[in-house]
Amino acid sequence: MQKKTDDFAGFVNQLLESLNKSKQFSLIADIIQSHFEVQIQTQVSNSILDNLVKQDQFEKAWQVFTSLRQKASPFDSFTFSVLVKGITPHKNTTFLTPIIKIVQDSAKDSNFSPDEVLYNVLIDTSIKCKQFDQALEMF
Repeated sequence: MQKKTDDFAGFVNQLLESLNKSKQFSLIADIIQSHFEVQIQTQVSNSILDNLVKQDQFEKAWQVFTSLRQKASPFDSFTFSVLVKGITPHKNTTFLTPIIKIVQDSAKDSNFSPDEVLYNVLIDTSIKCKQFDQALEMF
């Protein structure tokens, strides 16, 4: 039974990679938000999130991230750095605080260990968005 589960997970990850390359973001979101439980590989989810942010579809990226998180898909510092890239002083600033909280909670509750690059990105974005208290908290 494990072999079939691994094969299906591999298939889903390959499908998501292909859809990502062809920028089929609605289909990607539908697959990730579907009811079957498949752990999406970190590299695949990072690539999807990165493309969504680059296409100025931050809210869709946030929905995908939230769905992946509910399915306990693994994340790394790059995952959060990608999301933070979509936050500017003029757009998506309301997402900065939740991202910082998730990073801090994940560092406490799991094997996730934020690196200096991620903290620098978070501090830099906090300052650009004039959220100085958050920047000082992380420093």
